[in-house]
Amino acid sequence: MHEISVVRSLIDLVEEQLVAEGAADGDGAAHVSAVTVGLGPLSGVVPMAMRFAFDVATFGTVLQGARLDIETNDLVVWCDACHAERVPVDVNQLKCPVCRQPTPRVLRGIEMELLRIEVSDGGVVAAGAAEDSGSPAANIEEK
Repeated sequence: MHEISVVRSLIDLVEEQLVAEGAADGDGAAHVSAVTVGLGPLSGVVPMAMRFAFDVATFGTVLQGARLDIETNDLVVWCDACHAERVPVDVNQLKCPVCRQPTPRVLRGIEMELLRIEVSDGGVVAAGAAEDSGSPAANIEEK
């Protein structure tokens, strides 16, 4: 279950963001109440497995006791025939839902993004800390 390593990288990313935003010192002294991540259908991360891994891997960290919110993103592809962005009907068959031509160019849907960090005082520390390298769980897993 690679979700444990994904969550460990998420913990590191959250701690870095807290320090960068001045919400924590180098020891991570801040209480995070919630973390929101965005998952694309081709991210390679199973939401239920990630929730389980989150509960286990965050014990003893700045995220212990925090809520994990997961927002799912649509798969969006580019159709060369229609010259338009499209949302395929089936993520396992990358075909344009309008003209039915193959659409192998994925624009969105492979990412895993850190969208928000909420701290105990109700503030939001980070939003949109993401990058999409074209690989599953890009910004959190690959560090």
